[in-house]
Amino acid sequence: MRPRHLAVVVAIGICANLTGAALGASIDAAVLRRLIVMDDREVAPVQAARLDWAGRALVIGGWERWPDLPVILAHGPDVTAPSFPAPAHPPLFCVSAAPPAIISWTRGAEGGVLPASLRLSDGRLTLLDPAIIAPVPGPLIAQPDGSVVAACPLAEGVTEVRRLREGTASVLLARLPQPTCEALIDAAGGGDIWALCSGDPPRAWRIDPGAGVWAEAALEQAPRTDGLPPPFALDRAARRLVRVVESERVVLAEAVDAACTTPDAAALLVAGPEGLRVVDPTGQIVRRLWGAAAGPGTASAVSWPGEALLAHGYRDGDRGSVRLAVLGTEDVTVRLRFPEGAAVASGARIWVAERFRTDALGYVVEPIWGTLKALLRVRQVIPTDGGLVCDAVSEGTEGGVVDRLTGRNDPPPGAEADSRIVIGAGGEAPAAWAYSFAAAPRPGLSGWAEGGRSVGTLLAVNVTRRRLMPRGE
Repeated sequence: MRPRHLAVVVAIGICANLTGAALGASIDAAVLRRLIVMDDREVAPVQAARLDWAGRALVIGGWERWPDLPVILAHGPDVTAPSFPAPAHPPLFCVSAAPPAIISWTRGAEGGVLPASLRLSDGRLTLLDPAIIAPVPGPLIAQPDGSVVAACPLAEGVTEVRRLREGTASVLLARLPQPTCEALIDAAGGGDIWALCSGDPPRAWRIDPGAGVWAEAALEQAPRTDGLPPPFALDRAARRLVRVVESERVVLAEAVDAACTTPDAAALLVAGPEGLRVVDPTGQIVRRLWGAAAGPGTASAVSWPGEALLAHGYRDGDRGSVRLAVLGTEDVTVRLRFPEGAAVASGARIWVAERFRTDALGYVVEPIWGTLKALLRVRQVIPTDGGLVCDAVSEGTEGGVVDRLTGRNDPPPGAEADSRIVIGAGGEAPAAWAYSFAAAPRPGLSGWAEGGRSVGTLLAVNVTRRRLMPRGE
């Protein structure tokens, strides 16, 4: 039996179709384990419904004030036209890659809405087909050949699906006996297009844009609309990010309000009350992005094009906020001193904690796990007159190790002044590209070399942070 109502959510709290994906750096497990936020700032006081990218420019669709002030903004380098004029409600849009442009609906002078293209390089606004005047906007999707497919509701209670291209007449692809169409999905990247229409009952249509034929299809066969590629899914009711393989559902993260993947699905980003977290596809790495600042209210949308930038949006009543974060990696090296005769070898694991469990002879056997602060791997051991001094590198996956080891995440005042390299990022004021600093460890911490009998004293914590560089920089 078909469901009686179709709930289509195409842009709220999901990852956008990333037109700038080719710029992305590879996010492998080694990078994911060390990922942090180097810089994070608000770029628009907007309640975001959708985030997308035109190259390095972030495109934001939402409301300056819900629900009566729709807005579509572009933020980034070389953006001449930062806002789409007179956007319709709701502010549906897509991004065309060549040349970079926002395709959306602009309000007509005598009512209705018209499909238009705003070129980001020079701000030129072009009506794609002046003959199309719809009472309300419909969804749009960009095609690999530079054209755009739009659902155009008509006054007579039908919806036309048309291919639009600047400078040419639009082409009718399908005429659906539905007054509205809530979603267009290009599941094959330029192949067949699915049109999902609510109603009683809801209906799904499959359109062949090359042949110009269409037919009703089973709703159960339609692609999902949560914006996540298989095998991932966002269970909105339970607020869980899951991986679905056959009948098995593996929970990757909980307390999730918004989620997306990188374009190659090598990593996932989730937002919720715990802040931003990155997750690997197996769920073995779930790392909080230390340094990210949450906006007011609840996360509404996230987008990660797989490079040094990610965007996260929030809604709070009728207002909102969109933030742009610059990503980097963090390398933490701890210097420790162990007593003479201690068994510490290169490659050994060191557990840093406040307290340890001992056996009947007083030898350490394991940390008291509730006091654990870090997991280190010994890189170098140096014998000295006073015992062994070793350098060990942090290899835990949980963010915030610098704060746990030193009592603060930021460098001590003046500690990194001579090592800081600053560059611009995403059209913003210059941000840190790389810096290093040393900090004193918190009192009361000790390190136990796994398999040994004694603990060592922490001498110093050395931190190096570098901006994650996209390919081509």
